[in-house]
Amino acid sequence: RIEHVFNELTRNASEGARLQLELSQLFPPSPGADDDSFRVLLLASAGCGKTTLMTLFCPLMWANSELWPSQFDLVVCGELRNEEIRGASGLGDLLGGWSSLGIENVHDRQRIVDFAADNPHRVCLILDGLDETKFASCSSFVKAVLRGEKLSGIRLVLTSRPCDDVFSLCEAYPFSQRVELVGFLPEDVEVYVKGVLDEQKA
Repeated sequence: RIEHVFNELTRNASEGARLQLELSQLFPPSPGADDDSFRVLLLASAGCGKTTLMTLFCPLMWANSELWPSQFDLVVCGELRNEEIRGASGLGDLLGGWSSLGIENVHDRQRIVDFAADNPHRVCLILDGLDETKFASCSSFVKAVLRGEKLSGIRLVLTSRPCDDVFSLCEAYPFSQRVELVGFLPEDVEVYVKGVLDEQKA
């Protein structure tokens, strides 16, 4: 089961302790007035599965009502390595993964943009690969989004490998929550291999 493999997230507590965090707990269940710029930074080393988790399984699990079913009416992903995403001039450009949403009609796209603008707390925007792009190459709008100065109310997840540029951004513009995907634990590997072998025997 995918949640058994990917939900090992850790959060930095105020005293420096590391706590296990379920994927379903990534966002506060009932956002308050002080959560208007709730931003999550998800860090993971290469090969841990952060891109697969956040751009494939999270949207799929949400669409099947298995993840954040009561929190979001829209979950959209974008890759910062994509020039169109980096150069976005507004919300409509950032919600530009229309092919993944299966939306081709221009009027339907505008309705979604309008909904996101009117109901920001019901929208989760996932931007993958912060470490794979230079901050200077981003548009002024995207820079403001990364700094938490734009898209007030929308829940934002940024994924990245640990690197100095990202840590500098964190120091200058703190995130609401910083978590780490620890990848496959030994017991996860054992469960997966056992499951595959059992299927082959069946």
